[in-house]
Amino acid sequence: LPSRYKFFFENINDTIFGKVQVVEIKGNHLVSKDEIMLAVYKDEVTPDDRVLINSEAKIRQILMKNAIIKNVNVKRFLPNKMVIYIEEKTPILKFYDEKQEIFVSLQESGEVMNFYNPSLNTPLAVGKFEVEDLLKFYTKIQRYETISQNLSDIYGFYGFKFNIVLNRKTLVLLPEAGQIEALEMLARLINENGILNKNIKQLDLRVKGKIFIKYFAKGESPIFRPNTEIITFKSTL
Repeated sequence: LPSRYKFFFENINDTIFGKVQVVEIKGNHLVSKDEIMLAVYKDEVTPDDRVLINSEAKIRQILMKNAIIKNVNVKRFLPNKMVIYIEEKTPILKFYDEKQEIFVSLQESGEVMNFYNPSLNTPLAVGKFEVEDLLKFYTKIQRYETISQNLSDIYGFYGFKFNIVLNRKTLVLLPEAGQIEALEMLARLINENGILNKNIKQLDLRVKGKIFIKYFAKGESPIFRPNTEIITFKSTL
């Protein structure tokens, strides 16, 4: 139906068949059902209201304000069912925005979203970097499945140079030039030498054709610990 007629026919449907009694939500993984239902029901209800649920257009308008939602489609099915189809964006990295003092997420397109979910298993970018350079570096990492699958942190220096941490355990120092060759060597070390199963604290690949390895000391906890303080959570209390 043309949008100008939708509200009219929704009211007729509610009068003849009754109110929406079943709301089904599909496609949401990062947005909770509770967040979606807040958009479904009206904030304010007057004594004359026959319907407690917002119009399809209103529901879509509210949900599209959510930074992680890419698209929303709302459909009514007779007699009393509504289905809300959610299409979400895909965060690939998270980092702390010092200006806003909040964690944000980076999408593959390069869009920075005001979205953060601590349970979402995306690598954490830390340090000084330009978002464009960070995205280019991340794209290089994605060429190597065994590296990308174990990538937990990216450390930026001077806005363009990057090191990585694998499994929150092993720091890998990469060269400023010749990153592809270093990453190819790292992929071979993972696939052929099983370095992720060894007690390696630091892997230095900055010198072409050479590998420098530092192991965790006896009794030392095999967890990567940064030299500088990192904000991991900002309390709102």
